[in-house]
Amino acid sequence: HHNTTDLLDRNRLIRAIEIAEYTESHKLEEEEERPEIVPLVIGIRYEREMIRQRIRDRLQERLESGMIDEVKSLHDSGVSWDKLDFFGLEYRYVSSYLQGKIRYDEMCDTLAAKINQFSKRQVTWFRRMERRGTVIQWIDGADYTQLKDLVSKHLLLNVNER
Repeated sequence: HHNTTDLLDRNRLIRAIEIAEYTESHKLEEEEERPEIVPLVIGIRYEREMIRQRIRDRLQERLESGMIDEVKSLHDSGVSWDKLDFFGLEYRYVSSYLQGKIRYDEMCDTLAAKINQFSKRQVTWFRRMERRGTVIQWIDGADYTQLKDLVSKHLLLNVNER
């Protein structure tokens, strides 16, 4: 990008053209040297009810394994409640619980609902990727055999010897 005053000076104008031509020619060489990248995009599909249950189970597991103590400890060590809000959903609602703003059951229910909403947005994001042309290989649940087969096949077809 050159200053418009460069266009008034003959030498600067010539230099700007030389730089533009050089940049353009080297951009093409750079593109030719790059290997073709063939991505493997895998999506894991679960029934909506299964997703909700997995979210609840994971949340309960996090809470039982010390999430509340972790947030309390962070606050006790000097992290403000406001700053904890920026650490993520779980921290925000646990800190509200610790401050007495919400009850334990409200915290659990609200967190589960918010995480479910986030999960739905992730599905929407994948659908948008597909509409834009990204091929997504969907597997059902935790079908690790299907996953292993997909990855093995992709590697066989797309990895060049180096």
